[in-house]
Amino acid sequence: MKKSSIAFFVFICLFTFKGIAQQGVVYVTDQNGEPWGSQSNFQALNAVFGNAYDTAYYQNANVNAIFSNSNCLVYIEGGMNSDISRYSYNIATSLYICFS
Repeated sequence: MKKSSIAFFVFICLFTFKGIAQQGVVYVTDQNGEPWGSQSNFQALNAVFGNAYDTAYYQNANVNAIFSNSNCLVYIEGGMNSDISRYSYNIATSLYICFS
């Protein structure tokens, strides 16, 4: 399931967001580590965008900067070991995310 999700993400990015690397891309994750200890999310983002994306962390993410007009893609990681951080982040930012 995890590999198919990543493959789907990369596929969508390759065929939907061509040329997006010149615009803002943000990956939001937990500062305590990647899900399942895997670097696959970074590998997928690097495959599509190179190093042309920013990484933000649930614990100190600036929602105004992340969901600004300068960013056109925000990938919010939802994996293992980040349940509490992700839940807190989603509750605190859900209205902003929905209406930005």
